[in-house]
Amino acid sequence: MPWFGMLGQQASSQSLVRWRRLSPPLVLRPRRGAHMAQTSAATRRCLADPRRPCLGANWRCGGLGCHFFEDGAILLSDAVPLEAVDALRHQLKIGPAPRPVREVPTREVLALTASTTPPQEPSTGRRHFLLRGTVLAEESLVPLLAPLMPLVLRFFEEFRPDAAPGRLLQGAIGAEERPPRLFLSECQLLISDPGAVPQMWHRDNLMPGLTIVLPVSEVTSELGPTELLPGTQHLLRGAGGLGSCFRSLGRAGGALAPAPLRPGEALLFDARLLHRGLGNRSYSNCRVVVVMRLDMLDTTPPGATVAQTTVARIFGKLLQGLSYAYGFLPVPAAATTFDK
Repeated sequence: MPWFGMLGQQASSQSLVRWRRLSPPLVLRPRRGAHMAQTSAATRRCLADPRRPCLGANWRCGGLGCHFFEDGAILLSDAVPLEAVDALRHQLKIGPAPRPVREVPTREVLALTASTTPPQEPSTGRRHFLLRGTVLAEESLVPLLAPLMPLVLRFFEEFRPDAAPGRLLQGAIGAEERPPRLFLSECQLLISDPGAVPQMWHRDNLMPGLTIVLPVSEVTSELGPTELLPGTQHLLRGAGGLGSCFRSLGRAGGALAPAPLRPGEALLFDARLLHRGLGNRSYSNCRVVVVMRLDMLDTTPPGATVAQTTVARIFGKLLQGLSYAYGFLPVPAAATTFDK
């Protein structure tokens, strides 16, 4: 059975049964040992109605994820067992969380993956180790997706109605009748060294897909978190998507860079969303995250031409400028008894 079949079976047969007996969490950051129960409840609320606020009005990221399908992003607290994160940090020889990461030598990662292929460096100070298909990915990283699979399947049910969850995990006998299949298109260890420059605005795919960011080290605003422009996936619909895009941007207050992003949390966003990694302004600490992407076999990433990538970068800069100007607009004062 393929890995996504096992994940879906595990999520449907174990996690969902347990979730029916849980009440919604009262807090977003429970004690250390309660990660699975709290994450399950939060995800269950999103599954019930992803268009309703699922994390509450007092969520620390200021609205990101309150409307997952409309805004295109959500942050789940305690989505990954901290024991699994500590095990990965031990393999990388960077010490247990929450200790800051000073350095991750390339030779250590290559030795761990039994590879001689150097990491990709698309921009200064940013190293991308491609792990898909390695023993490290199959045994340590891919299983971390299991608690998130119900939400993943609901996402693809919404945006790929031709590939319902029941069909995502099954193949037809005839090749001509085979439904679109869900697959792991990317699994990488991303390290932003001190002094790393910001990325350009871009999309991971022009078609529906999910990007999942799992922090291995705590990502503060200084270390260069992922910056998102909520609602920008609607721009791919043309003029008809402008209203939805600006509603999401207005609801979020402009561009968002969720920080701090702590080990155990999971940032999920639509592959069509405009985003970028900010620069690492630290002089001594690294940003270490695991990035996994889920796509359909008939819409493999990136699906964009050079011209479309350039347009996305320009739109990102323009919307970033508008978000910056929006922050200086006066905020209406709350009504008082003297106003009545």
